[in-house]
Amino acid sequence: LFERVALRNQLQTTLKGEPQRFEWWLREVNQELMPVEISLKKGSFNGHTVIFGSAKNLYEAVGAERNVRFRNHQLEFVNNLITNLSGAESREDVLRSTLNELLEKTDVIGGAVYTYDASAGKVFLSFSTGELLTGSLPNSIAFPAAQAQRLIQPDRQKALHDTILQLEKLLGQHLTVLPVSSGAGLTALLLVWPGHDAKITQSFMSLLDFIGGAIGNYIAKHDLQLKLTYTEDKYKIMFESTYDAILLFRDGIVVDCNEKALEYFRCKREELVGKSPTDFSPEYQP
Repeated sequence: LFERVALRNQLQTTLKGEPQRFEWWLREVNQELMPVEISLKKGSFNGHTVIFGSAKNLYEAVGAERNVRFRNHQLEFVNNLITNLSGAESREDVLRSTLNELLEKTDVIGGAVYTYDASAGKVFLSFSTGELLTGSLPNSIAFPAAQAQRLIQPDRQKALHDTILQLEKLLGQHLTVLPVSSGAGLTALLLVWPGHDAKITQSFMSLLDFIGGAIGNYIAKHDLQLKLTYTEDKYKIMFESTYDAILLFRDGIVVDCNEKALEYFRCKREELVGKSPTDFSPEYQP
């Protein structure tokens, strides 16, 4: 009776032009009670005054809010990680920093990085840190190319599950695996293990999957930058050490030159850069 009176008051208040929002319980087909948020608003339909209403499942709303918070946590973790990686000079530094960050900010107590060598069909131990729950880690583990290929596919869950079981059996401890890959393929396996009482939750697995993609992309960009820097340095050496005069043009204007060009034109760099060939040519060629 009380609920009916309360609902009637909500409807009357809505008809007065005041939108209403309140929580209510509905009974589902299986007789389970479901919490909902009811929204009521006065309106008009075909010339009649009506009340427009909607109901939102609060279970779903809480789940969506939880997912948003977790996603924000993922982004915050990865953003901080990428920021800390800005000084990394190699992919090994990137992987080491990632592992250290996981040890510092999660329940992980130990881990190791194995880099993948496709030609050898193995992963090789690069480094380990933290606590080791059993004996020593092997220096290399057989890892066929087909297995590595399956780990970088979108539907890699079964391959990842099989890899985790394989490594747990080999190492004799509970662990999980973070495959790190880029467009070029599998780069490394990052192994982490929690403490004796900690469990590897689904949310933690989702975080690792998110990190794996972000770190893989970062490594790919880092490697590309190193290649570009190497190429730039190589051509700069050639540019400066050649015995020929070289001018670089953009839109018909000199933007750079080497020392031999300055000797050839008998001028200073600032007298040559920013000029066009016509500035150094007679009006009529002899």
